[in-house]
Amino acid sequence: MAKRKKMTLARKQKSKNQSTGFLSSMPDTVRKFQPDSVAKTFFQHLDKRQYDKAYSLCQLSWKKEFNIHKMKAMFLDRYQDVQVVRNIPKTDACIDVVIAYTGREGMEHTRLCRMIKETAPYEPSVIDDGYWGINPTSTLRTI
Repeated sequence: MAKRKKMTLARKQKSKNQSTGFLSSMPDTVRKFQPDSVAKTFFQHLDKRQYDKAYSLCQLSWKKEFNIHKMKAMFLDRYQDVQVVRNIPKTDACIDVVIAYTGREGMEHTRLCRMIKETAPYEPSVIDDGYWGINPTSTLRTI
């Protein structure tokens, strides 16, 4: 019984160390963002064609499946005057952020952005040790 307990504790510590190591490789400025700030900043970077910075704000699980070139191909519009309209909490690790922006030819658009808080890919975080990331696929449909 004691051996089993030690193995469980060792596995938890190893998992925590891996997660902490993954997050520690991210800039502190990115880790401290709130979900609405991540969404707004993501579109501001896209508007400036700063794709590497926009990609750094993507959901960890999404980045595991898709590269920066896929993200670039998804976002061809202009994203000016980006404003957060409202936050719609879903769970402690999931929030929908509604943003509005001015696109090409001055047309106004509204999008729903799914924000997920994770400590590592496929590991949602309900405490303060996670990273809020935008799921780019969720933003493709205007509302």
